Amino acid sequence: YESRFGYNVANYTRLFQSYINDNLDEVTISMQEHFLTNVVEAGRVQMFFTRSPTFSPIVSSSPTFAEKSTIPSETSDPSMTPSISSIPTVSQESSFFPSTLTALTIQKRGRQLLQVDPLLQFDPFQVDVYERIMQNYTASFGHMVGEPFIMTICNVTEQQFVSNGVTSQLLLSFNMRYESRFGY
Repeated sequence: YESRFGYNVANYTRLFQSYINDNLDEVTISMQEHFLTNVVEAGRVQMFFTRSPTFSPIVSSSPTFAEKSTIPSETSDPSMTPSISSIPTVSQESSFFPSTLTALTIQKRGRQLLQVDPLLQFDPFQVDVYERIMQNYTASFGHMVGEPFIMTICNVTEQQFVSNGVTSQLLLSFNMRYESRFGY
């Protein structure tokens, strides 16, 4: 099933949340080792706004041949001249159409609180690093595979400071998108 039709990613946002929350120390160290040195502690991830899986057509780079009908056309006047229509021929009327594959795409919004020192928002480089770190965890859960079999996109959508009265933290809001193409 998996090698022929792709990977089912319907529960990947839940698996992502569980993996991150079960490995917060590792996530914090990974952030610190990858240029997010101001992260003191990574907080729990919360995923929300469940969407139903969507199937979308994807145009393949390899075309498939659309076979021309081999049924002879009927004419009102039968011909007495012998024909060799039973021998296959290549016709100029043959056409090629791109084949389509189907993709299962799951997208969910999430957020994570980070204790940072100094209390600054991430710059564009740090946002990119954060997104890549989150994307790379895909190979650590579920089917234990990543690109190109499961394409993962993390997109930080908002950064804001929140305070619980004692400390202030950086709240990152993001979208996680998982896509698996059927037809591998």
